[in-house]
Amino acid sequence: MMLESHLLLSKAGGATTQEAIAAKCPMIINQVVPGQEEGNARLIAETNQVRSRVRPRRSSAGVRRAMADDLRVWNEWSANISRLSRPRASLEIAELLLGL
Repeated sequence: MMLESHLLLSKAGGATTQEAIAAKCPMIINQVVPGQEEGNARLIAETNQVRSRVRPRRSSAGVRRAMADDLRVWNEWSANISRLSRPRASLEIAELLLGL
């Protein structure tokens, strides 16, 4: 479903964050569980793929911001997450190991 989506509004769960990266789907993070999800939120925020740690009640403002000005912010987030995405990484690792 993320491959067909323009934007994900979610908490910074590990599997969800990694799937969003693989699907090149920018995120708006509306919740971070202290400790276990802080690294995920930091990765997304530091690579400028998302608006991070938006309060749930303000999530709609983040969506409006991403979609404003002919999708200027969304296009930036999309380009940044695309550079980080490696959806074939596990297959490439397996191929490398099989070639040893």
